[in-house]
Amino acid sequence: MELLQIIVMGVLVMAAGAFAFVAMMRRPTFYPELEAYLKKVQAHTVHISADRKRALNELRDYAVQSMYQGRQASFLFLCVENCGRSIMAQVWMETMARTFELPNLLSYSGGTQPEQLQPGMIKALHSAGLQVKLSQEMHDKHMTVQLGPQYRSLNIFAKYFNDTSNPQRNFMAVATDKHTVPLLKSIKGASAQVALKYHQPHNAEEAMELNFAIATEMMYLAREIKRAIDPTYIHSTEMHKETAKRTRTVTPIPEHVVAA
Repeated sequence: MELLQIIVMGVLVMAAGAFAFVAMMRRPTFYPELEAYLKKVQAHTVHISADRKRALNELRDYAVQSMYQGRQASFLFLCVENCGRSIMAQVWMETMARTFELPNLLSYSGGTQPEQLQPGMIKALHSAGLQVKLSQEMHDKHMTVQLGPQYRSLNIFAKYFNDTSNPQRNFMAVATDKHTVPLLKSIKGASAQVALKYHQPHNAEEAMELNFAIATEMMYLAREIKRAIDPTYIHSTEMHKETAKRTRTVTPIPEHVVAA
């Protein structure tokens, strides 16, 4: 009887493994340039400071609680002009939700004075391997972002924070600049609020650094959410640490990019 049980268990384990392999093979793939960028981002997650992790963990806890309650977890990223920092946060959170297979993790963005999308931000996203197309017909306030040939494009545009395309209740409001922090408590429908400030980039190089920093923090956040809700997920922080040690080109995230 014990032998039969062992055989049955072995068959079940093999079947589960085969199913997981087939599912992985069917999973849509990112563009190769984006895959390479994400590997670099992954190695940098070990350099996120304790202060930044405290803020990111507030987002994680909100998302996990929402998912445990059977609801979607929605983040509304805010900055005054909704043309740079909050847009980057939205794009990278959307990307990481797909990276870690978190379909109930949704991202939005908005501002108080929406402006044309910043060329430096668009260039930085494109350099990361994302296919970005700006819409001239919508006064450069709208763009589509493609993650891979099999993914549906993301429709991203600058808008007011209370635009009807954004969630109206049950979401976390996230201030990505110092000017929107005072508004957090007055955002109607928000279940929670947190400040996750980034400095305004002043040139193309700083925009590239900011893009990388935001991607790194959004990867950390999505990975921690995945770890909390999926007991089968193997948390590979130690692997990331070893990778960082072996990679000489890995340097801490510049302090002038993120704001305490």
